[in-house]
Amino acid sequence: MTMTMKQREGVLVECFTCRLSDTEVRRIDAMSRELLEDPGILCYSQAAAEHFAAAGATCEAEGDVVRVRIPAALIDKVLSTAPATVVLGARNPENRLVLDANEPRVRFVSGSETNVWLDVAFDGGQPVFSRQPGSIQRLTDAAHLAENLEHLDSFIRCVNIQDPDVTEANKDVNKFLASLNNITKHVQAGLTSLEALSALTSTAVSGRLRMTA
Repeated sequence: MTMTMKQREGVLVECFTCRLSDTEVRRIDAMSRELLEDPGILCYSQAAAEHFAAAGATCEAEGDVVRVRIPAALIDKVLSTAPATVVLGARNPENRLVLDANEPRVRFVSGSETNVWLDVAFDGGQPVFSRQPGSIQRLTDAAHLAENLEHLDSFIRCVNIQDPDVTEANKDVNKFLASLNNITKHVQAGLTSLEALSALTSTAVSGRLRMTA
């Protein structure tokens, strides 16, 4: 798959050092499994708890939450069915990211969001910095910059838009439009509201955004 699909190559590490010994890896794995079963995890979603129970986990109601105990056998089952390769799509197919568990490939991605944009101007040749709130235009500028950075492989939405007319109802569609319309690399961003997903899907289907998996 990785040989035929176009993608951003990143850096394939041919000589690498594993900083943990096999014994240390097994110790971390064993302790993680022990903790997932006892004490387990607290689940605040009844729907999620039902999925855990259907999969074979032990679920115990504790007031308004459910304690989910995940046995080692369930972990092994899930790991055996997890795909070894995941493809992160992009508007330009050549900018896909193929994440392959069988190869140590490194890619560079922008950082997570900031509430403050640091503007710079020059006075007599000297830089003058000013703190500005994040906005749609500044997110657009960040995406455009990331598109043109040769060695940047993917864009995590890095500016929190705070325009006066941005509300919880329209924030998601605006931040995705500002990002995706200005970069053809893979974009990552979260949803402020799950209800916004339908609006984003409608926007993509209408042709204003076109993604290639």
